[in-house]
Amino acid sequence: LQSVRNELHDLEQRKQLAHVSSILNEQVLQDMVECGIRAETLAALRMIPWIEVAWADGDVSAEERAAILKAAHEIGVKEGTACHQTLEAWLTTRPDLRLIETWKAYMVELTKMMPTESMAKFREELIDRLNTIAS
Repeated sequence: LQSVRNELHDLEQRKQLAHVSSILNEQVLQDMVECGIRAETLAALRMIPWIEVAWADGDVSAEERAAILKAAHEIGVKEGTACHQTLEAWLTTRPDLRLIETWKAYMVELTKMMPTESMAKFREELIDRLNTIAS
């Protein structure tokens, strides 16, 4: 019975993620759910590269943390939200490498849907943010 409940819960989570992300790839949606990504924390997924840059030397400095929180605020992540709490957790404990693979799969799916100009702008902004966090 518990197994069925868990399966139904995961199905509902995948359905909600598909709705907010427009991603239809069931494996990507399942990987997102298994990594703890929910509809209300989807925005945190785009910050995975920021988190990885901050953790590159083994820990997150106060400056890196401040830069990431500032960047998150600039894209609309409000303090106290589920997305902000997820980000705080990743700044405290390095996320599992599986989350990075999930981010990559998510980006592949997103690239299929986004106009070329939008994806180019996204890449440019991502590189700028990563340079800011790294420096």
